[in-house]
Order: sequence, then structure tokens, then C-alpha cells
Amino acid sequence: MTKLFRMRRQQTIHARAEAIHRAHAVAEYLPDGTLVDANPAYLEMIGYSLAEILGKHHGMLVPSSVRDTEDYRIFWAQLAKGERSSGRFKRILKGGAEI
Repeated sequence: MTKLFRMRRQQTIHARAEAIHRAHAVAEYLPDGTLVDANPAYLEMIGYSLAEILGKHHGMLVPSSVRDTEDYRIFWAQLAKGERSSGRFKRILKGGAEI
């Protein structure tokens, strides 16, 4: 690859990431489930500020009936290995409501 091609490829990847962040609720977690970033759409959806959840575990946003299961531990172990997961997942909002 030429240097120009690599630069354009990086610009394209960056532009796609920016578009996703503008159009979707996005949160970033470490492989152990610790939240390291969230965009405004995600924060608005769950009702927390970034300061309230930064560094906290994803488990604070899921029902205890899910969080306390072996399946939940397996879910994070698989993500840590780079395996993807998709589906519909319940979340607990700041006020306690489930979505």
C-alpha cells in the first residue's frame, strides 16, 4: 500500500466512526466491562452523565437477574476474546426503569 492510500483509508475509517457516533447511541467498554466512553445519545438514553458512569461496570445497567448469571460472565469472556454478540438486551435506566 502506498502512504497516500493508507492515509485515505484512515480518513475513511475515522469518517465512518464519526458518522456512527452521530447517528447511534454508542458506549465503549474495556474487555472487563468497565465503561470508558459514551456519546451524548447513549447518555441521554440511559439518563446518566458521563461522570456518573465513567469507570463503572456495565453490570450497573442490566437487571440483577441477568448480571448475576453465568451467561453474563460468559458474555464478557467472549467479548474479551474478540467474539461479537448481537441481540436485544434489557437495560436499567437511571430512574430504575427497564428498556
